[in-house]
Amino acid sequence: VSRHANTSIVVDQMCTRPKLSSSGRGSSGNLIFVRTRRPRPKSHMSGIVANQAPEIDVWYFAYGANLDPSVLQRREIQPLESINCKVPTLQLSFNHRGAYGNVMPKEPNTSLDSPPCVHGAMYRLSPDDMQRMKQFEGGYNLASVEVTTYGGDTLNGVTFVTKPALRLEEGLAPMETYLGKLRVGAKHLELDPAYVAWLDAHPSIEDRFRGQEYYDTPMQQYVNVGAVTVMLLTSW
Repeated sequence: VSRHANTSIVVDQMCTRPKLSSSGRGSSGNLIFVRTRRPRPKSHMSGIVANQAPEIDVWYFAYGANLDPSVLQRREIQPLESINCKVPTLQLSFNHRGAYGNVMPKEPNTSLDSPPCVHGAMYRLSPDDMQRMKQFEGGYNLASVEVTTYGGDTLNGVTFVTKPALRLEEGLAPMETYLGKLRVGAKHLELDPAYVAWLDAHPSIEDRFRGQEYYDTPMQQYVNVGAVTVMLLTSW
């Protein structure tokens, strides 16, 4: 498996064949949500099918626990290729429900403590493995993303972004076990040493110390309001 490749690949959508490009030019790196479409049957209307697998390999940007090879092994996912990269326009944030990983627009570097841009790996996955990955990432939306390889080229693919209903207002200290997977994966892949050091220095908490603030998402607030409404109605 190759970890460093100096090629720029443009992926129009999940179901299109990658094209080699040497220009290194692309979009600004903003996330665009991607949907997988099934072929249009003659006797049925076309539509979006969440569980429909693409027909060719997919470039998937991993930045969280999927960097850890033991996680991929447990999920029975085998990347066909791996390329170390970063996304200059995005940063890692632990603002997914439970303080799991997510990517957000990069904040300006106002101090030495400012988060760096997110680093990770672009995995080339088979259609079956990409479908399996989607099943494990149910709390996320699939979005397109443009990365910069460590060789300086651009590569377009997809990544997972937290669904708005499951996003915390602010990032919190992640669980030690979860952050540990990111640290292991970053070192295994030999990501940028400065980024590895940032992960090592990032604060974390023991799993048992997570409080209610770790679950205070718009979805949870909606559930709480609904529960109160039911209580009031039943008490009249």
